[in-house]
Amino acid sequence: MWEEIKCENAGPKEGFERACHIFAERFHVVNRRLVCCDIVATITLPEVNSSTLGKAIAQIIQPHVLHKEGNDSRTELSAPALLFPLTEDGVFPFLPELMPTKAKGDTTVIIRHLISRMPNTYPHTWDAVLLTKQPRTITVIPLQSCVSSMPSFRFSWKENKSPLLLFECFLDDGGNPHEPFVLDEVTDRFITSKHDNNASSLRWLNEKLFPKMLEWTLYDEPGKFAQWRADPTQAMVSLVEYAHKYQQLKAKYASYLVEGWPETTDPQKFVFEELGIAAYLCILFDRIPSLDLFPNKFVDLGCGNGLLTYVLNQEGYPGIGIDLRRRRIWDWYSPAVTLLESTVTPQLGCTYPDCEWLIGNHSDELTPWIPVMSTISMRYQHIWVLPCCPFDLDGSKHTTSSRATSQYDSYLSYVYDLLKHLDFCVSTDVLRIPSTKRVCMTTIYTKALTLQQENCKASPKPKHQVARNCTGLPRSFLDECILVVVSEMLSLSNAYVSSELTSSGKWHLGGCMKMNDVAKILGSQRLKHLKSECGGVKTLLKNHRQVFEVQGNVARICNWTQPDRKLPSRTKTKLCWFFQNHPDGCPRSATMCPFLHGENDSPEYYTGMLSTSNQSTISNNTE
Repeated sequence: MWEEIKCENAGPKEGFERACHIFAERFHVVNRRLVCCDIVATITLPEVNSSTLGKAIAQIIQPHVLHKEGNDSRTELSAPALLFPLTEDGVFPFLPELMPTKAKGDTTVIIRHLISRMPNTYPHTWDAVLLTKQPRTITVIPLQSCVSSMPSFRFSWKENKSPLLLFECFLDDGGNPHEPFVLDEVTDRFITSKHDNNASSLRWLNEKLFPKMLEWTLYDEPGKFAQWRADPTQAMVSLVEYAHKYQQLKAKYASYLVEGWPETTDPQKFVFEELGIAAYLCILFDRIPSLDLFPNKFVDLGCGNGLLTYVLNQEGYPGIGIDLRRRRIWDWYSPAVTLLESTVTPQLGCTYPDCEWLIGNHSDELTPWIPVMSTISMRYQHIWVLPCCPFDLDGSKHTTSSRATSQYDSYLSYVYDLLKHLDFCVSTDVLRIPSTKRVCMTTIYTKALTLQQENCKASPKPKHQVARNCTGLPRSFLDECILVVVSEMLSLSNAYVSSELTSSGKWHLGGCMKMNDVAKILGSQRLKHLKSECGGVKTLLKNHRQVFEVQGNVARICNWTQPDRKLPSRTKTKLCWFFQNHPDGCPRSATMCPFLHGENDSPEYYTGMLSTSNQSTISNNTE
């Protein structure tokens, strides 16, 4: 039976309709286990009951079911281990109690295929979404029973003295999620099997989904990338295609790349981001007919570590990667991968007419020049760019002129307007990659133009670049700044924490400071010196993680009396700042501190300071 779980004040009926629309079409924005929702069909039933609904959905599902001889032979193509609970007559045997009660008018039924991020752990599954306008309800019924399935649940919008959002779940007498299908009279069991994830699913619906539905009814704010997201009906790459291609590339390359990564950079960031970009481009390459005029499918300008070029080459797309500086990882790739160390100077006529696609994946200064290069080459080349670091055509940093617009949005508009100015037809999309910079722009069969050169010249990035993030400043100056900030924090508060190593049994932690307050106590001369190396107050404090904790716009002294979550991989490589400078010394002993306590200290003495739970975990793993 239906049991009320929660009821709270909500937005107007228009807000509920908006929430239903988002839930039905973009459920993946709240359910992070999903890549996307593939809407297989949308039908309208003038009169809905368990029989008409069961027959209608069965007809839609039929093409996705394999029929074999024998019992229980109906399996889903994408996940053969999962059974559809069809009867011998090929009908979904829904319980009558599931159906919307007192519904007037048509019922809209949406059949969804939910595409999982991790299909080996959480298989793809199917569900049905029922929408009624009188009363206003949205009901969700799982069509398969597996670890990925949710219980049957529904949201209702009611207006009493104020609008209310009601959340209900289909539960048995024991308060547990009830199967949505009729009991099998022969085996005395439900058509589908129960799973022990029902309790956690119900908790997730209550704590995550209900608040999100409530938020969607109340606020009509566009998403962060709303203006750049492609219309699903016009997108060059559908989310479903992308999800399957990404899973394929991930299974093929991820383990090998992560385990053998020869660079000091984090493979978890680069590998999965580049695989996501490669999946998108593979689909794009296959979808756009080739003119057979180009020996190479693509050139990746500013290819960096060359991983995107490597994956595309391995997938059978001939192309080259170019960067002004060779990377160590290049030697690790297959010899068949073409990566060139070269400076790209488009204002001198440097173009790549033998390549069908010009790719700018985080290409920095080259990004605005890529459409110019395509125009100069006078060829029907395609362009794909993923703007990141903002640079204008003259190589200077791009800045926004409006406080209401972020620098990133301003730069996206700048690149988009430049493409339109050069008479390109531009499509934009938002990639599903682990990055904050994930808006891409694509042009297909660009029109050959004669560029009227503007008064600007590309400034190639120097081959050997100097780090400009405060690290090049004199050590004595940095030590002075740190000491000034710590002294001020200690004077702001008499907050102490317990420490057995100090004579008083406590250690002075001090107070918190906002970034603008830190800037004031450092003074204009020190700030000027910091900014000469492209650094600011926040950069200074973040570079000294041993001393400071920075959260948002607030900083405080790092509390080393707290146990470590995990032991660091490298220890005793630097002197302990607190051992040398803090009035109470270091709150840890030499064996527990990952930094050097004097000249006689050594990494071999380090034991760490783990919490009790982490220590027991390590102990269990050792046993």
